[in-house]
Amino acid sequence: TGYEVHADRFYPNQRVVFIKIDAYALGDTLAWIPYVELFRQKHNCTLICSTFHNDILASEFPNILFVKPNTQIENVYAQYYIGASNEDNPYYSPIKVNEHPLQDVASSILGLRRTEQRPDLSYKVRHLPKNFEERYVTLSEFGSGENKHWKGDWQQVVDYLNSKNFRVVVISKEKTQLKNVIDKSGDIPLIERMVDIFNAEFHLGISSGLSWLAWSLGTHVVMISDVTPNWH
Repeated sequence: TGYEVHADRFYPNQRVVFIKIDAYALGDTLAWIPYVELFRQKHNCTLICSTFHNDILASEFPNILFVKPNTQIENVYAQYYIGASNEDNPYYSPIKVNEHPLQDVASSILGLRRTEQRPDLSYKVRHLPKNFEERYVTLSEFGSGENKHWKGDWQQVVDYLNSKNFRVVVISKEKTQLKNVIDKSGDIPLIERMVDIFNAEFHLGISSGLSWLAWSLGTHVVMISDVTPNWH
């Protein structure tokens, strides 16, 4: 009849908001979690977040309530779902992740300004003892996809670093075949990886979660990658 029956304006201030980070990948989670905190600050809301890596995040983001994935939360005012996609499905992801910086996925979904945001996870490990006293670098040859791998000669890189009096600590989950390294490859807890990366002179790797982890720990990253535009 032309009369307005009901209107609702989105206003999450002091409401409960649930944000689900739908990514088991470590790199995706580290890229997006700073925007969850920015959303909480912008809207002054009670924020609940589910991730697959709560164990390394909860203490660093004390104002976010972390729950396990697939936890059902009742009576939330709004719910967001952050996931990466290369498909034309704006309801899942408004941007194609291979055409934009990974962090833009979270900022576009949550309606935040696109600026680089680095989470700081260094406090979690800075007081823990070092595993090595000599000067060393950490290295990981592997990533989540074959297209991320470097086909060059990793052994030549290791030999060069050794010649410059660097020990090379391999920290990939996948087993390494490299020689003259400290082999810490295998399924080792992330907190142990964080200690080794934090105390390294730098981290050398490809576009993988461990490179994101090094970035979040404030350790310099030397990354070999051509899977995304170089301006990323």
